[in-house]
Amino acid sequence: MKTFVTDAAGFIGSDSCRRLCADGYDVVGVDNLNDYYDVNHKKTRLQWVGDVRFRFHRMSVENSDELNRLFNEEQFDCVIHLAG
Repeated sequence: MKTFVTDAAGFIGSDSCRRLCADGYDVVGVDNLNDYYDVNHKKTRLQWVGDVRFRFHRMSVENSDELNRLFNEEQFDCVIHLAG
């Protein structure tokens, strides 16, 4: 099952991605990596996911063109929307 996770570099998002990958899911995560929180923490969390089943895209969910392109390419089975 292919799962889409927003706010993948956040505390909850990164843990969700890691756990989904550990359970055998293919995960595509997105985050815009803005500086509202420490960007270095976000990058560390993305590295912490560290699974071949995980792919990351730096993008904003507000960018409808990129979001539509990604959804058309990936054909997700599930969406976990954590972005604020």
